Amino acid sequence: MFTISIILVFVWLAAMALSLWAVEIARMFARRIAKARRDLPTTPKNPPSVALILPVKGIDEDTRHNLTALLALPYPRLRFLFSVESENDPVLSLLQQITRDGPGNKAEIVIAGHATTRGQKIHNQLAAVDLTTSADDILIFMDADAHPSNALIPALVAPLKESNVGATTGYRLYVPDNSSLATTQLCIINSAIGALLGPASRNHAWGGAMAITRKNFFDLGVHDAWQNALSDDYVLSHQVRRVHKKVIQFSHASFLPSSAAFSWKSFFEFAPRQYKITRVCEPGIWAITLIGNILYFLAFAGLPALYLTSIALGKPDQNLLFMFLALFTVNSIRGYFLYRGCKNAFPAHKQKFRRIALWFILGLPLALFVNLLAMLPSALGRTIHWRGISYYLVSATKTSVLRRPVREAGAIPTEPSPRPLRRTPVATSKISSP
Repeated sequence: MFTISIILVFVWLAAMALSLWAVEIARMFARRIAKARRDLPTTPKNPPSVALILPVKGIDEDTRHNLTALLALPYPRLRFLFSVESENDPVLSLLQQITRDGPGNKAEIVIAGHATTRGQKIHNQLAAVDLTTSADDILIFMDADAHPSNALIPALVAPLKESNVGATTGYRLYVPDNSSLATTQLCIINSAIGALLGPASRNHAWGGAMAITRKNFFDLGVHDAWQNALSDDYVLSHQVRRVHKKVIQFSHASFLPSSAAFSWKSFFEFAPRQYKITRVCEPGIWAITLIGNILYFLAFAGLPALYLTSIALGKPDQNLLFMFLALFTVNSIRGYFLYRGCKNAFPAHKQKFRRIALWFILGLPLALFVNLLAMLPSALGRTIHWRGISYYLVSATKTSVLRRPVREAGAIPTEPSPRPLRRTPVATSKISSP
């Protein structure tokens, strides 16, 4: 009992130190979001040209809403390259429909074909990159599940003029669209990750909204590194930060809302897959995150257990109760700052965050435990299932495609395309640097 108590004291000290650091991170997260809301970036007078590349598969509940908002962005020198895997994908008809009355000739649809040596998302992105030219100053890569704001493109583009900036990134914050516990926990976990973005020294790119000059895309080796990869953002981050020692700039004005309506089943399909990709591509980050979550679990579970044991033995140790309450209070403060940051990031969604405010403030220990449960399966194996395809992650830059998808369920015949519809070969395409 005495030995266990001593060990638990050291665990508590480590968890408390980590919690105090996390409180400061959360506080700055809330503060920077408030500042970003006051000073939204605007488009410069002579903006660089942008090719916005969006790989998309299937139709989710918010796909139409997000794509319509994307086409309505007011940036003046902007063209869109929507890249899909197959003509049988039902999203193709939607893309044709929303671009028919869209921004003139600024939208183009690319049929990428089936990926055989890399992730389908990267395959779609590279097919679109092949259609860019030196007239496209900047490449922006986005996902279809994030809702863009008018400030997004100026926030991503402006820092790229600095010579030490290799890329810029945004990030999503999940907005709870239902009241399930799984959705609530995901929103809290996601906000804790988003709070880490800020100083360039610790930023990683996020594939849902990241930008790089077309020249740097080739010169920094991103194009070559993507050829057999699965993760677009981890590989881009590695090339920019570690290989070429440039920074990835983040602006709190580039946070994007993403609708979240998860069940436990969908949560434990999504989260372990993301952590498994992290383990293969960034094992150091994965290990540090796992150790931190284990520390929290040992402290939050061990202190009450040892306190109840001391009561059962007739020698109640009030110090254990004090230690638990102190750790819980610090994490409640952290949760409050995370909640305040999320609520203020998206004024239109304030009410949705208010409904789960108590979970942020009082339920953070549960979210940390759920996060640990999501990480544990990611420790084993290298096979993941993503959008109907199975992959084996050989390394960060090498992927085996294990299973091709069947014809998309619910696919509908495509109508004549009102926009250019290009087909690109399935084989790896190599184009020269500008």
